[in-house]
Amino acid sequence: MNYSFTEKKRIRKSFAKRDTVLEVPYLLATQLDSFRDFLQQGITPAQRRSQGLQAAFSTIFPITSHSGNARLEFVSYNLAEPAFDVRECQQRGLTYASALRARVRLVILDRDTGDIKEVKEQEVYMGEIPLMTDTGSFVINGTERVIVSQLHRSPGVFFEHDRGKTHSSGKLLFSARVIPYRGSWVDFEFDPKDTLFFRVDRRRKMPVTTLLRALGMTDEEILARFFEFDQIALGKKIEFALVPERLRGEVARFDICDKAGKVIVPKDKRITARHIRELDAAGLKSIVVPEEFLLERVLAKDVINPETGEIIAKANEEIDGTLLAKLQEAGVKSIETLYVNDLDRGAFISNTLRADETRDRTAARVAIYRMMRPGEPPTEEAVEILFNGLFYSDDRYDLSGVGRMKFNRRMGRNDIQEWKVMMTALPSKTDDVVAYLAQRNGVRASLVADLLAEMQFGARAAAENLTEAEAKEVADKLNKLGVKTDIRDQLTLSPRDLIEAIAVLVELRNGRGEIDDIDHLGNRRVRSVGELAENQFRAGLARVERAVKERLNQAESDNLMPHDLINAKPISAAIKEFFGSSQLSQFMDQTNPLSEITHKRRVSALGPGGLTRERAGFEVRDVHPTHYGRVCPIETPEGPNIGLINSLALYARVNEYGFIETPYRKVINGRVTSDIEYLSAIEEGQYVIAQANAGMDAKGNLSDELVTCRHKGEALLEPAAQVQYMDVAPSQIVSVAASLVPFLEHDDANRALMGANMQRQAVPCLTPEKPVVGTGIERTVAVDSGTAIVARRGGVVDYVDAGRIVVRVNDKEALAGEVGVDIYNLVKYTRSNQNTNINQRPIVRVGDKLAKGDVVADGASTDLGELALGQNMLIAFMPWNGYNYEDSILISERVVAEDRFTSVHIEELTVVARDTKLGPEEITRDIPSLGESQLSRLDESGIVYIGAEVEAGDVLVGKVTPKGETQLTPEEKLLRAIFGEKASDVKDTSLRVSSGIAGTVIDVQVFTREGIERDKRAQSIIDDQLRHYKQDLADQLRIVERDAFERVARLIVGKVANGGPKKLAKGTKIDRAYLDTVDQHQWFDIRMADDDVATQLEALREGIEQTRKGFDAAFDEKRKKLTQGDELPPGVQKMVKVYLAVKRRLQPGDKMAGRHGNKGVVSRIVPVEDMPHMAD
Repeated sequence: MNYSFTEKKRIRKSFAKRDTVLEVPYLLATQLDSFRDFLQQGITPAQRRSQGLQAAFSTIFPITSHSGNARLEFVSYNLAEPAFDVRECQQRGLTYASALRARVRLVILDRDTGDIKEVKEQEVYMGEIPLMTDTGSFVINGTERVIVSQLHRSPGVFFEHDRGKTHSSGKLLFSARVIPYRGSWVDFEFDPKDTLFFRVDRRRKMPVTTLLRALGMTDEEILARFFEFDQIALGKKIEFALVPERLRGEVARFDICDKAGKVIVPKDKRITARHIRELDAAGLKSIVVPEEFLLERVLAKDVINPETGEIIAKANEEIDGTLLAKLQEAGVKSIETLYVNDLDRGAFISNTLRADETRDRTAARVAIYRMMRPGEPPTEEAVEILFNGLFYSDDRYDLSGVGRMKFNRRMGRNDIQEWKVMMTALPSKTDDVVAYLAQRNGVRASLVADLLAEMQFGARAAAENLTEAEAKEVADKLNKLGVKTDIRDQLTLSPRDLIEAIAVLVELRNGRGEIDDIDHLGNRRVRSVGELAENQFRAGLARVERAVKERLNQAESDNLMPHDLINAKPISAAIKEFFGSSQLSQFMDQTNPLSEITHKRRVSALGPGGLTRERAGFEVRDVHPTHYGRVCPIETPEGPNIGLINSLALYARVNEYGFIETPYRKVINGRVTSDIEYLSAIEEGQYVIAQANAGMDAKGNLSDELVTCRHKGEALLEPAAQVQYMDVAPSQIVSVAASLVPFLEHDDANRALMGANMQRQAVPCLTPEKPVVGTGIERTVAVDSGTAIVARRGGVVDYVDAGRIVVRVNDKEALAGEVGVDIYNLVKYTRSNQNTNINQRPIVRVGDKLAKGDVVADGASTDLGELALGQNMLIAFMPWNGYNYEDSILISERVVAEDRFTSVHIEELTVVARDTKLGPEEITRDIPSLGESQLSRLDESGIVYIGAEVEAGDVLVGKVTPKGETQLTPEEKLLRAIFGEKASDVKDTSLRVSSGIAGTVIDVQVFTREGIERDKRAQSIIDDQLRHYKQDLADQLRIVERDAFERVARLIVGKVANGGPKKLAKGTKIDRAYLDTVDQHQWFDIRMADDDVATQLEALREGIEQTRKGFDAAFDEKRKKLTQGDELPPGVQKMVKVYLAVKRRLQPGDKMAGRHGNKGVVSRIVPVEDMPHMAD
């Protein structure tokens, strides 16, 4: 095994019984990838995929005015460089964000001809988009926040039943629900009487046939779609066309005989499978039945009198004696009836048709309009627009790619992506179009004519649920017929989709098919940062769209530019609201590196569009078999959120559709290969998967005859040859925190949960100490969390001090024209969100050779690049005078004396000087009634010195506030007249150390509003920062120059010169001795004989010049940034922040815990001499 430079300092022995097949993936990948896809920052506009910002812009634009004479088109967007870097934003309380600018094009058409009159293109500011830091967090108003991923129900169609809870009889009531990504939900449900209803957005329910009629189906078409028919010939005898299979389970009401008259089924016997075989063998095509056999059967089609052409009986009418007589009288030769039975062919749709009061398409649509908008008058236009908007309009309804994929999979279709052809404009004559579409879609011509009539209200779909090739073919044909078309992804519902969903539900009720499991991870998907931010951005853009539509009408007449039309406020507001106060945007838990990384890998079922604590039942919270390798079964909070907030498993990743995948090794004929495949919960169900600890021989074959496997969520034993996949590692099923618990397999589940959760509460110790027994994940956590600093490129350490490390990069890794220097500025004594101390310490020395990825500096709670949350202690389990009763812990005085569990906490204290009605507050040393001892700590500006040790009540920043003029006594008036004393007009409002805190001042920051003069302290702080920055640049320049001069020497030594400084003669060979006598900067003045060498020399000189210029520009930029005024809240003139470091030692009442959930509270600190001791 190759050890890195840091690992060599302390080599770990691995007791693992298996080699690692797959390295643990980068732990913050989910967050970073999701946000990168949202921004698509470094990608050229032409190559951007339709996702994130690009998708939001392209769905909202183009925006067309009401008259259609002006439109605003989107061209591209770009993100500016942020004004301040992450650290500056944290110090100044700003948001780390980038300005979004979109290039839009305003097109104005001629009113009469419709030709383009003028085009204006312009970049428009679209608000600020917060940027993600390298470690997956956001800096919002100076504090680090994390956007937690959300686990929600995937869009698609779901079938379920009520488990017999609704009706007292315990009957299962089946229902289906189509959930879009956005738009109206539609439910189909059976009632206890087996009538099928539908409801939109949980409103009043209506018979499902109302919806089918609204789609344009007639009664005959509805019955033909959902039933099979029996043929019956009427004549002297009534003959029934026999399909033996359909008679199973029926009771014969008369003897059924074969052609020879032999009785096959006697009267009143139930027909069994044996009878059906005999009927098949007898080859009977039809049997004669008595009249009563027809009674109560239901007609499948309208029956028409052959002579007069009038309708005698309608489809779906029940046959009774009078109707039968009427049919025979009219001389009807044959009828068709519905094939129904009580077992597996229910007459549900037929019964529903009877209960439905609407009669035709228009009445049905009006009924739906009345349900959706009670009390409003249903005009034809309103009815059409509403019905079309429910499921067909791309603006109102969106299944999303995931939803379409899930819907088609559930309906058993092969394609997971479909297209539709929209008609946007029609020719004057439409007969050919009607004929073509009627033939193409297999529908009545009148239905197509109705569809074309609706085009006055907007675009309509000519054909839906097509493959890409079919869509192109239909569009080409329609274009030839003079129709303007537009091919779109089928992300809306089509009539076929709705009808198929109803058909599957009816089949379920008939006892065929399976219901869906909502808690299956194939039916729940993850929405990460990028997607959540995109939804907010889209909501903001939609608000902008409404405003733009209004103003576009003026644009034609008033000669407006694009920036006059777009107001970015709603976008900024939506984004700000999401990042600032959404339930999923959380204050980052920064207690230690583990808590940071766990917070970013958290998956929550709560939040907008998710569950609520109160309504979530037991099933949602429970561990599901599909959690295996995807979501940790151990790490979840105790309390009301148990099971609703989970953590991603160690190797899990989220695929393009948002489903969690986990890796497996492929197994072929019992041999385990090293091919890795990621499977989602849906795919995994089809395979037989062995565990990671299955026995293998040296060649990688499974050695046991029977292997413990998982298949369809069940654990079973399978022969080795049947196994198709195998787990990657035993730690695959748990999360990061749980994988840090050694010997996890021996822990009780509840205690393991506490152990995993309590590691996140560990406060960083003053001297971190690596654990003696680890699990091998410690290094991964320390590096991936960003706490430990990792070498970006390999090289040699050039300079180290407590605050910075300078590395000279290897020639191989330094790109041409780049600065071959990496400078790592360490974070020193900085406050975290939880007031713990973040402090980085270098662990390399000058001259060390580093490779890319080596740890160069330790952070909080890390020791030599490994996570070190606690201390290694000697522990005894024994009673001691009742002081360690139950959960109490007794500790030795030595622990405190050696500072073993001592931690440093940093308190931030802020004071602001405002402008009050009575005059400005002032930060000053000149404070009434303050003793000399207090003043000695303040400098001349009234601000405490760095390094001062302070305790409760001490003044940190002197501040006085003007007091209202009070009524003076005559004596005071006299004194004032004599001495001109004005001091009593102000009151002391200084910043003092609050009670219970004592510590050392480690940093002071002064922020001054633009236009107000800085005091000396503020100026000296700025000078300090500039000095540091200048030193950084000087170091870089020093190394770059040294590197360049070495290259120059290598280039010209031994080559012939035509002349140069110090009277170099022509034709002289240059040697090292000559170069040592000449100043390095004059080496470039040597005139080389070889043109090639001369060109290279000039290039190097150019490089150095460029670098120098670049550095000067960077320094000026930094100076400008520091010397410009600070953005402060309104009314604030000056703000001072003082940081105190507080040392806290272990004391009674503190909580201590092991890694296995064994927690307790310190009850007493015992002198060493009273401690129990061992034999030695």
